[in-house]
Amino acid sequence: MRQKSVLKAILFLFTLFTLASVAKAQAPHTPIPAEIMFGHERLDFQLILKRKFSPTSKFSLVAISIFAQNYDRDQTLGNSIVAPVQVTYNLGKSGFSLAAGAEANSKVGFMPMAGVQHVFANREILALTFINVLSNQGADGQIFGFMNTSPD
Repeated sequence: MRQKSVLKAILFLFTLFTLASVAKAQAPHTPIPAEIMFGHERLDFQLILKRKFSPTSKFSLVAISIFAQNYDRDQTLGNSIVAPVQVTYNLGKSGFSLAAGAEANSKVGFMPMAGVQHVFANREILALTFINVLSNQGADGQIFGFMNTSPD
């Protein structure tokens, strides 16, 4: 019985180290910018994900999650969630893409959208700009921009 336990432990460790070496051999992904801020009255969270479907694909997924919640459940002013998700098609090396998706918003609800996206990225700067038309009752427009810097 004890011999089986030792054999299982050795097999588990061997598998773990093998998977770790395979993971190191693959190309690393770019980091996912995520922020969480704890204040004296509320919590704020933001996550931005932009990934190609495959390394050679012209299609990518962009998902942004912005969340704010007061600690006091009776105070609802300021509570919000905005979560746009888009599939984009890259138009070339200029950074422009066509985008289509939807946005879930705690104030307005669910809205399909389509538009154009521009991305500029290097080791120090990530800049995303979206210009969308929302297909809600008024067919509103939306401009959203994000810029993240990480100087060396």
